[in-house]
Amino acid sequence: MHNCLTNADLPLDVRAGGGLLLLFGTPAIRLVKLTNDHITARDNKVHLRLGRHDLLLPPALATIVLRQAQCLFNTSSAWSEMDVQHQAGSPGAEAGGSGSCWLQGHGHDS
Repeated sequence: MHNCLTNADLPLDVRAGGGLLLLFGTPAIRLVKLTNDHITARDNKVHLRLGRHDLLLPPALATIVLRQAQCLFNTSSAWSEMDVQHQAGSPGAEAGGSGSCWLQGHGHDS
């Protein structure tokens, strides 16, 4: 978990997905189906809706998940349709584009 939260050398999608997998045990098949509609911010807290449950994200993981979600440009497209740092060429970059980056290219294609 520490690497997911602090290692800026890891791709952002790996950090966000790894953090959710480690904290909540969320299978990769569910992670690639997440959209911005699954994320809500209220009362200065970030929640992720998985199934019927709104899960409170710890602040460090919330920051990473929100950075990953920014790639959707405020749409509800599936996270598996995003492209973050892979197009931009640097880990942690917040640029978006066409293609796929959520867990694609990391041996977890859906």
